Amino acid sequence: MEQPRIEQSTTGKPSATPQHAAPNPPRRVRWGLRFALGFGIATVVLAFATFELAKQDLDRGKQIKQLQIQASQDGAALQAMGQVTGAPDSVQVTLLQQQGGPPGQAHVLYNARLGLALYSGQVALPPADKCYQLWLVPASGSPANGGVVNANQESGAVLARFIPGVAAKQFMVTMEPREGSQEPTGPKVLLGVAGS
Repeated sequence: MEQPRIEQSTTGKPSATPQHAAPNPPRRVRWGLRFALGFGIATVVLAFATFELAKQDLDRGKQIKQLQIQASQDGAALQAMGQVTGAPDSVQVTLLQQQGGPPGQAHVLYNARLGLALYSGQVALPPADKCYQLWLVPASGSPANGGVVNANQESGAVLARFIPGVAAKQFMVTMEPREGSQEPTGPKVLLGVAGS
């Protein structure tokens, strides 16, 4: 077994230091490791925050694009509505409640040349699993789908698009499954004859 080496200290007293004892690392090295570790953590946090902000910006960009598309569609619908209401060849058809059906009444302003119709009206609420749908019944051929309409459509008219040049014999509103139908399957709720 090795004997400890006796060294003279600066105080003049001998001190025993084992030869195999490692010297303490300088404090600079410990602070350097701590700094590197802290810097690494800060970098990870910053990268994560940057990713989240970029994701939010991307989401906002998508929302803005959707709003722009909606505004463009709304602008086109308003322009089409103006064309129908301003055209001298547009005709108004009143749709009346059918026997045994829910109470209500509606109006359609239709321009066959443009293939555009404005629907407004009010009908009793349908059952939860049903909806109301507008149809143009031509002089010959199958009814054309005008889309789903709200029960209370008094405050804002709905624009329906049809093939231009189709003469209407009637307009009707039927009760259909909630998602709508490609052809009339439910009972007639409102009906109006064109030219009457």
